[in-house]
Amino acid sequence: LTSMYEGCCIKGDLPGGLKVKRRAFHLCESLLGKNKFQNFDEWMNLVMAQPNEMDIVTNWVSCFALAVNEVNASYGRIVTAPTNGASGVIPAVLMYNMVFQKKN
Repeated sequence: LTSMYEGCCIKGDLPGGLKVKRRAFHLCESLLGKNKFQNFDEWMNLVMAQPNEMDIVTNWVSCFALAVNEVNASYGRIVTAPTNGASGVIPAVLMYNMVFQKKN
């Protein structure tokens, strides 16, 4: 959860010489619209209040996976399960289950 939150809060470029732009911040911002948050609990409440519509859920799962991968790439918390290349997928699916599945 921490990596997802951090990835959704940090904008700019990833470290390194390639100038790769972070994408999770902008995706999170577009999904939340005008809703702003100051801490993890406020962010989590806003995410959990999102509609359970397929396109919104798909965008959030993508956002969660990107956020974890971007934190990995910026030398934050390193998640390597099952492999470093898929490190955002499993946390994103678990977050989906925690946030959106319980609404059904």
